[in-house]
Amino acid sequence: MQSFSAVAKQNSPKPEFPSLNSQQEFPSLNKTRQEILLNNLLGKTEKADKHTLMGLIDIIQMKNEDLSVLSLGTDLSLLNLNLNSSDPIYSQFMTPFTDNPTLGHEPSFKLPSSYTLHHLKPTLTRLSQCSDETLFYIFYSMPRDVLQEASAQELYQRQWRYHKDFKLWLCKDPQQETVKTPTSERGIFIFFDPSTWQTVKKEWVVHYHQLEERQGENTERLPDKRSR
Repeated sequence: MQSFSAVAKQNSPKPEFPSLNSQQEFPSLNKTRQEILLNNLLGKTEKADKHTLMGLIDIIQMKNEDLSVLSLGTDLSLLNLNLNSSDPIYSQFMTPFTDNPTLGHEPSFKLPSSYTLHHLKPTLTRLSQCSDETLFYIFYSMPRDVLQEASAQELYQRQWRYHKDFKLWLCKDPQQETVKTPTSERGIFIFFDPSTWQTVKKEWVVHYHQLEERQGENTERLPDKRSR
């Protein structure tokens, strides 16, 4: 008696694979090299042939103007440029995609009057009008810039202090009292976390030597935070 696997193997239909000689399923396999070359010469390049060496025939014959410009470039002598000049070309040449590629004429657009600002005060003089969050943005996004130093000074005047070890700004919670020692304070402090862009209240011991010191007014180490 035959086993079940043997019977199943005999009764299972054999898979039918397409014949390599079938012109209906694989027409490109039956084309001769002469037929492909003739089609290219007649401008009948197929999509698959455009990415092979046979596709270079269309470029050489310059049948497609756009394709020729991308592949072969543009004749610079047709752009009304003085190629013998020692001056840089960029000061005279604007774009090849226009009838007048040289500079000298007015642009084809106008700036709306609403975009023009008059009598605008310098940015440094307007930092006092910015919110604390805006000052934090200036401080963290403009490293080694004059505005970073100016924003830090403005935050310092608003009773914020910079922790040198944590590289975070902090201030005392105005609704809580702190326990002071000659070298530190313990209590509830408000930290500004730049990674989450929000303020966080946390009980902490702040040592005075960890805070950045600045010259000028309001040099108290940890003053009470005043509401704005």
